[in-house]
Amino acid sequence: MIRNPRISKAASSADSYSLLCLREPSRDAEQKGIIRPFEEVISTKSGKEYQDIKLPEKFFNCAPVGCMLIDEEAHILQINPTGAFLLGKGDTRLLQGKSFLRFISKASQYNFLTHLKTCSTGKGKRQLELQLRIPKSTSGLPIRLDTAFYGNSNGNAPLLISVLTDLREHKQKEEALRQELEKSVTDRTAELATINKTLRKKIAEHKETQKNIYSDHEQLRALTSALITTEERERRRIATELHDHIGQTLAITRIKLEMLHALASYSGFAEALEEIQGFVKQAIKETRSLMTKLSPPVFYELGLNAALEWLMQYFGEQHNLRIHYKGKRDLISINEDLQILLLQATRELLMNVVKHAGVEEAEVILRTSRKQIKIEVIDHGAGFEVSKIGTPLDWRGGFGIFSIHERLKNLGGQLQIHSKRGEGTHFTLVAPHGTKEGL
Repeated sequence: MIRNPRISKAASSADSYSLLCLREPSRDAEQKGIIRPFEEVISTKSGKEYQDIKLPEKFFNCAPVGCMLIDEEAHILQINPTGAFLLGKGDTRLLQGKSFLRFISKASQYNFLTHLKTCSTGKGKRQLELQLRIPKSTSGLPIRLDTAFYGNSNGNAPLLISVLTDLREHKQKEEALRQELEKSVTDRTAELATINKTLRKKIAEHKETQKNIYSDHEQLRALTSALITTEERERRRIATELHDHIGQTLAITRIKLEMLHALASYSGFAEALEEIQGFVKQAIKETRSLMTKLSPPVFYELGLNAALEWLMQYFGEQHNLRIHYKGKRDLISINEDLQILLLQATRELLMNVVKHAGVEEAEVILRTSRKQIKIEVIDHGAGFEVSKIGTPLDWRGGFGIFSIHERLKNLGGQLQIHSKRGEGTHFTLVAPHGTKEGL
């Protein structure tokens, strides 16, 4: 850049030092005291040096914003009334030749020097927000400075034109908006806190309700298990009564009738006695069948494996259901109540096959391990969509299957169901060795 000779003569002045700062400003300039000369000694220049530079007088006087022409050392060459007002002066002539730096707050000087250096290269218009000094005020006057390269003086020194826009109203609106936003955030935060408190209360109530429901469900399960156990014991008692009393009475009656039939061969009562014998035999058969349905004695007298084999044979004879049984031949020793539960559950599942599967064959598999017993009941019949089951009461077989599910769950076991429409059903009874109290 070619320097103006007049400016070179003043190289020893404070403004020459400021020009040095202008050309190479650094962010630590303030700490090193480089900017301080602008506060202490700021020289002035005569407008005569730039008499060949003229700005439209009508533009300057009528502009609603501050306008000024400055050189690369920030000396004010021309300024309009609005700009003078912003700088706290009523007469524009009082500002000619003075350094614009004296009106800038200390905090904004570094940014202004950088801004001025950039604009002096002529690379387009630049914008900067800074604070002007206001006497007896700590806040300063916020302005926006728009600076562009204007031309060169006769000494080829760059001249810049700057527009000063008062940002007080803008800043006040920003502050009002910020306060309004802060108030909205505060109000919304308080509202959310209230909502959050209400939600926490509802969540706590919901958890308490869930806890009560779980407790009630556990009680219901225990009552269901106790009810089923009581029902089974009552069935066994009735079956025992049928066997010990009615069965024995019918057996004795049959024996007596056979004796009478032998004595009445020639009396003419033989035919009637034979008819009565037939009724008694039928009563004995139906009584035994009822005893088996209520509580088969083999469930108590035989082991699990032998009882399952008998159950397979029973379904073959009574329901024409051929069952392929796969089980261990060795003795499986388990709690009697658990054995009865597994046998009853297997019988219930096989009845579901008879009623719903639409097949004449099924498969039963007994698997045992150190911790679990598994009995699988498999058919390749109608099947159903397990995903469409809403509650245990919707399962095939109704309450019978539900009772099996609840009782096994009370034991720590489970009833697994795998089925698909048209592809059959696979039930798996899973129970641990040993029982819980109250089974």
